[in-house]
Amino acid sequence: MSALQAPIALALTAVVAASPVQPAWDDPRPAAPASAVVAGGLPTRLTQSTGNLYWTTVRGDRAVVLRTSKLARPGQERQLFSVPAARYRLGAVTFARAGNAFRFWVVVNDRRTNRSSIRQFAGPGPRTISSPEPIGTRDLITDGRYLFWADTGGVRRVPVTGGTPATLFTGAGLRHVGIGGSHLYFSQHTQIFRTNLNGTGRTRLIPRTTGTVSAMHVRNSTVYYGLRTGVVRSRTGLNPTVGYRPSPNSRVTSISHDGTNIVWSWCDRATWRNCTIRFVGRPAVYFGGNQAHDIQGDSRWIFYANSAGVQRLPR
Repeated sequence: MSALQAPIALALTAVVAASPVQPAWDDPRPAAPASAVVAGGLPTRLTQSTGNLYWTTVRGDRAVVLRTSKLARPGQERQLFSVPAARYRLGAVTFARAGNAFRFWVVVNDRRTNRSSIRQFAGPGPRTISSPEPIGTRDLITDGRYLFWADTGGVRRVPVTGGTPATLFTGAGLRHVGIGGSHLYFSQHTQIFRTNLNGTGRTRLIPRTTGTVSAMHVRNSTVYYGLRTGVVRSRTGLNPTVGYRPSPNSRVTSISHDGTNIVWSWCDRATWRNCTIRFVGRPAVYFGGNQAHDIQGDSRWIFYANSAGVQRLPR
């Protein structure tokens, strides 16, 4: 069934977490223009600011943090930080305002010792914070006062000025973290939890789902999430879960909300290839290449990373 025959306007259906969502569907023929390449390479993690994009990757013998304008062309990116790729790999990057400047942090994974640290590489008072367990490519976020991240053993928090990380939750299978208002959200296997920013008041917001949580995004009091089984859902506060049409053959690799639309990437469940970029409330379907991840956007554009580089789509 084509995209024109099966509108992706996706009528929303309120469902409880245990109820089936709408019937599965797929569209192998995307019916929207191709994306524009902002920068080439193989990004590890990607994030945006108002006017720029920041990502981590390996170039030559260096693991690097790169920055470029949202309207840039390949070759215009600038290197902000690097470490020897023979020993290190970089993960997520995040930033926060510090007075009239900005602080930037990146996850540094030591391949020799299997340890991770968080390196502040720009802004006042540069410092290094050691993580109790390896972080890898898991999320690193900040509210401007604290850094939050997940590692192989727990969810952690530390002041942006440094110190000893506090453990907010202990367990395995942790992957995504997000902040909405005064709450912290994180995923563990097939569940999503919500706590106060200091780790108290923990609520199992999303009980055990039909598949592992493979993507999560928080905006205000709503958590948007996708599963390895292809299901896309959201929940606002403690209201009923809302389900959208799933894909029988794809896994959700990233999800976001740009203030107008929910947008996510689907990739082949077995190979992580033949990805598509989908919207709720819009008929557009984009071909996303292979290994699409870290989708996000603003009022004009959608950005994501894939095996060919950093990509830009019109909204």
